[in-house]
Amino acid sequence: MNQDICLGCFEPLNGFEVCSHCGWHKDAVPEHAYHLFQGTVLHGRYIVGNTVGVGGFGITYRAWDANLNTPVAIKEFYPAGLVSRVPGEKELVIFSGEKEQQFHLAITRFLDEAKTMAKFTGHPNIVHVFDFFEENQTAYIVMEYLDGITVKQFLESSPDGKLPVETSTQIIMSVLDALAEMHSKKIIHRDISPDNIQITSQNQIKIFDFGAAKLTKEDTEETRSIVVKTGYTPPEQYRGKSKQGAYTDLYSTGAVLYKLLTGLTPDESIDRIVDDTLKKPSKLVDGIDTNLEKVIMKSLALKPELRFQNATQFKDALLNKKNVDYPEVELKKRRRIRVLITAMLSVFTVLFFTFFGIYITSEGEDPLVCENGAITVCLSVSDNPEIAQQEQAMYQSIIDKFVESAKEPNQSRPEGNEFSVKATFIPQSEYRQYIDQAVADGKAPTVFSTDSFKEDLPKYGMNLDLLASAITPEECMMIDQYEQAYPGRYEMPTGFYAGVIYVNQAAARTVGIDPSEMKPVSELLQSAKLTDGVSTIAISGDNMDDTLEAMMADDLYDGKKFHPETKQAFDMIGTAMTQQNFTYLPVSSLDQFRENKLVYHVDDTKALASYREYLPGYYKVLPLARDNSLVITMTKHLGIHQSADENTQKIGMQFIRFMMTDYAQDVLHIQNNQSIPVNKNTLTSYVSFNNDIRFIGDYTEDFIVNGEYRHTCYSLSAAMYNIMENNEDYSKINEYLETK
Repeated sequence: MNQDICLGCFEPLNGFEVCSHCGWHKDAVPEHAYHLFQGTVLHGRYIVGNTVGVGGFGITYRAWDANLNTPVAIKEFYPAGLVSRVPGEKELVIFSGEKEQQFHLAITRFLDEAKTMAKFTGHPNIVHVFDFFEENQTAYIVMEYLDGITVKQFLESSPDGKLPVETSTQIIMSVLDALAEMHSKKIIHRDISPDNIQITSQNQIKIFDFGAAKLTKEDTEETRSIVVKTGYTPPEQYRGKSKQGAYTDLYSTGAVLYKLLTGLTPDESIDRIVDDTLKKPSKLVDGIDTNLEKVIMKSLALKPELRFQNATQFKDALLNKKNVDYPEVELKKRRRIRVLITAMLSVFTVLFFTFFGIYITSEGEDPLVCENGAITVCLSVSDNPEIAQQEQAMYQSIIDKFVESAKEPNQSRPEGNEFSVKATFIPQSEYRQYIDQAVADGKAPTVFSTDSFKEDLPKYGMNLDLLASAITPEECMMIDQYEQAYPGRYEMPTGFYAGVIYVNQAAARTVGIDPSEMKPVSELLQSAKLTDGVSTIAISGDNMDDTLEAMMADDLYDGKKFHPETKQAFDMIGTAMTQQNFTYLPVSSLDQFRENKLVYHVDDTKALASYREYLPGYYKVLPLARDNSLVITMTKHLGIHQSADENTQKIGMQFIRFMMTDYAQDVLHIQNNQSIPVNKNTLTSYVSFNNDIRFIGDYTEDFIVNGEYRHTCYSLSAAMYNIMENNEDYSKINEYLETK
């Protein structure tokens, strides 16, 4: 491969060893020995040049695309502390043990980041991604080469270290345009700063470096020490347990504007929490417009709710389309409104005022506060010995963290708690028999898995109202629907599966269907047909209940009997099957998809791993929704055995609540892919790294929850399948429904 080009500036060498343009030498070696040597060829086409940037999780090189004869930038996944490289070699050496697991998790997210960035290729203010691939025991992202300087360099070149108002606002407007596009796709940059904004040689503004991927929530401190930029990072980004959103990026954007206008980096946000002495721009620079100053200070508010909530609001304020106040003024207004509301309420009833006072006094008390003690936990694991061993390690890490966390002092118990937890792990096929025997022997576990229990759960479990009262919507996104979904309140879910429709994009185009078009499942059934050997729609045998739930105007089951509409919905399925070649599948549709004989397959997200492994690129995923609500089935349920004493019960409830924390949910669902997180923060992370089901994040307030009666619904699915399989008269389903 011809390398007669300078790998420092990409100008021709014309046979010389030293570049006449920039002084680069052919024998140059990288500044750091673990970087790729210049001249290394990647993917058979990219010639590596010199290093242009280094972060905690990656190295960025200039490179030459030999196929297209154009410069590019290549970001190599190199997570410091998890890998090493022999100088001069291409392949990485991955450390073993826990660090190897962290590496494989992180490289998946790195590639997901590439896919995310590729979505914005074409946006004028976001760096374009051309390619990504795996090689040398790691992964690479190929991006456009940005010829120019960063905003940081541009600022440093200014004589007084600051920029005029017009120039500063033009830069920020372009950044806001880029962020508006990213935020519309539910993506947060989390690393906006002057050194991540480029001014190209064509005077375009582009943001780049989409931030270091998080390894695990356990590694939050280390990960964020890399992402955090002094003066540009909002306070919520320093905390492991905090909600982040568009306003997180807008704080950083406001900090950049502050820097451009004043030449000074804003005070560290966590220092401002203790003593906020941040000076207003007008105190530092003459000629700052009052409205502009208000915009800057609002964007730099320490409380997220006082900042702009989206990029459009920020941009409108800069254009004087929207008037804003200083954060302290807005806060006073809000306080006055709250005081006024409180006063008005007190006029209506003294009793309410008294109750409100008591509530305020007791606010923050933990209903699960208890004394030190011990619990036993019995959890169900896979029948596969290898998988079971992984699950045991997973659960044990959560248990150990629970015991450790309980020792930390809190408002309700300043000295913390000393808890001990004895755990037992039983294969799923043996679990129910084991629990029955343990109960008979008087050794019932405090906490036990309830997924295998049906209508007999009340004989074992206790009411969990107290636990439900201690859980926030951030910890469990369906807690507001808990009483309706679990009338008996004998179990608490720690994960869920979502109903989805898998679309074979190639088969869809073959029969003239737009694979991205979302239609209700009832419409898909009504239009079902067989065209050139291609079936329009199939439903998995164990997913009929979710399908019916999406077709009805009301709940499938009211706790006593199936809704009358169930029969009507089933008749529609029967008609589709007999007249329009609808397919009813007892198993996965992978074979039909592989052979392009099926367009739509109604199933749930449990099947997603198989699609990803065996059918990459074949499929698209659409939500199984009713109107604007997504059908979900709760799983990974836990309960408390009724034989436990009051203190032990509370410890057990604390453990179940801990299973919903950011840490435990990350271990369960992000690291080990058990199901989908119920914790809102973790769910946000989960969908951000699972692009094909990112839509789940749009339904967090609108779920149709299949909870306590899921076993009854499973029985319905099985009965329907038996009738379908045996080609019996579909009226028999009506007989079945009438008995329930």
